[in-house]
Amino acid sequence: MKKSVKLISLLVVLGLLIAGYVIYGKYAAEQPDDTQTPEDTSVEMLKIDVGTISKIEYSLETENVAFEKTEDGWIWSGDAEFPLSQSYPENMASTLSSLKAIREISDGFENEADYGLDSPSLAVKFITNTEQEYVFSLGDYNTIAEGYYAKISGKNKVYFVDSVTADAFGYGMLDMIKSDKLPSVDAESITKVEYVSSSGSKYITTDSTGAEFYAKPYVFFSKDDNGKLIAVDGKAGGELMSAISKVYLGNAVAYKPDNQALEQYSLTEKTRILVSVDYKKKVENSDSNTSVNLTTNEKYSLYIGVTADEEGNTVYYAMLPESNVVYKLLGGATVAEAMKADFKSNLVCPVTTDHAVSFKCEIGGTNSVYFYNSADVEKNEKITSVINKISALTYTGTVNGIKGELVFKTTFDTGEKEYVLNVYKYDEESYVASFDVFDGLIIPQERVDDIINSLKDINK
Repeated sequence: MKKSVKLISLLVVLGLLIAGYVIYGKYAAEQPDDTQTPEDTSVEMLKIDVGTISKIEYSLETENVAFEKTEDGWIWSGDAEFPLSQSYPENMASTLSSLKAIREISDGFENEADYGLDSPSLAVKFITNTEQEYVFSLGDYNTIAEGYYAKISGKNKVYFVDSVTADAFGYGMLDMIKSDKLPSVDAESITKVEYVSSSGSKYITTDSTGAEFYAKPYVFFSKDDNGKLIAVDGKAGGELMSAISKVYLGNAVAYKPDNQALEQYSLTEKTRILVSVDYKKKVENSDSNTSVNLTTNEKYSLYIGVTADEEGNTVYYAMLPESNVVYKLLGGATVAEAMKADFKSNLVCPVTTDHAVSFKCEIGGTNSVYFYNSADVEKNEKITSVINKISALTYTGTVNGIKGELVFKTTFDTGEKEYVLNVYKYDEESYVASFDVFDGLIIPQERVDDIINSLKDINK
């Protein structure tokens, strides 16, 4: 009896194992095999050799787009000089040569209007090099299935294609321009920016040649009204260089603009701003045994137009002198703002110990001559401190023709020329200074008093 019970139990367990194996096997068979390529369920609409397509034409809104293929590649039928980016017509030709639909909707149809094919949203005509002509048409868009009803000439069938197929032809000619590029230049590499407009011209440079003793740390220079190269405001100069380094050409808005279009974009000879940028370009160093950074001097120019749109917003456009394309200018507002600066430095006496061999001071009728780099280290430090204080003097305003009592006079000798700084009493809180060709510079009294006390300390 006990043996019979055990035998029955074993048979039950065996049955359960067999049933489990069968169920698992059926489940596993129903699961997708990741190692196998999914079956292509698309329906072929047309299959031809892509290399035989020689012309493509379609209308996008009010624009007629037409390409033709030459030995040198695809060109715009309307203008062979048009800078066409080849990837667009190549992708269109590839799409047309192997047209596939998600499914076939109808094998024959009586009313094209049922699918919007009586007045297609897109009709692409393409011709092969044997003059075989095809027309690929898109009708209504199905928002639920996210695709278009379509047909191809020569077949009395309606197909359903995905949006990707339609997207290949969603470009106007300006969308397909091979855009010009501005050189990628960082602010530190820019050595000169010059801009010319109908109101005049100005340039800011890092080249101090001809600026006499004006040099580092006075980084930027320009010519004053007398044609003399002078140091300019470092902050304003740095902001201009930074703004120039961050401008980019945006979307194209016009090709070969006529005079009316140039007026619209404020790019006529009378309205445009010509900006020229000199910069240092790094050159690859082929000598692995040296760490010297090689550079070449480069230059580019850019026309900028500033105008207002219909809402009154300021818009910036750009055009390269050698190009026929007008672009939106990205970063134009920052450049325009930076160019508005007068760049005038408010430094009174920008002389440094790099240039002054000696300087002579007259305070209260007493004259003292100080030589830099003397053997007295402590005295050198005091002299350097005084010169630094003098070079850091800034003026808060100007006044004409009013000079009071001479407070002190300093003459700097650079070894080639002498420069004189005169400081006069102005009012209870201020002095007025003259230096070189600059006159009537108002400076705070406490700054001058500190310099006078420092000068007296040198003689102790």
